[in-house]
Amino acid sequence: MRKTWKPITAGILDIIYGWSVGSILMLGMLWGIAEDGLGTSDFIFLSSAFIMVCLAFAGGIYATLRKRWWLSLVGSIGAFFLAVLLPVGLIIAMTLSSFISSAPFVVFGLIAIIAGITPVVLTALSKNEFK
Repeated sequence: MRKTWKPITAGILDIIYGWSVGSILMLGMLWGIAEDGLGTSDFIFLSSAFIMVCLAFAGGIYATLRKRWWLSLVGSIGAFFLAVLLPVGLIIAMTLSSFISSAPFVVFGLIAIIAGITPVVLTALSKNEFK
């Protein structure tokens, strides 16, 4: 079994992505809740974001340790779902329709999704390196 850079890179990306995107989502939702109050959809969105952040952290830790491949893959998938939730969270948080339809928002959303796919691919490719 040859050790490569893939699981460590995937783990670091999971942790960084989980922390950064999770922080943005949590702060954005808490800011929205402070203005409008806590609705059912806000609670569901915030809960799912919190679960994905926990999965991304756990998967990132296990990927850097090269243990439990399935948990590392689940964490990478959690980071990917955070990448999908970030543009959705921005759409919910922003009230200006001109911002939502602008080209920078679309480019940012695509970059976020591509960055979320990267740890999933790296974890899947490095399955043989896990214990």
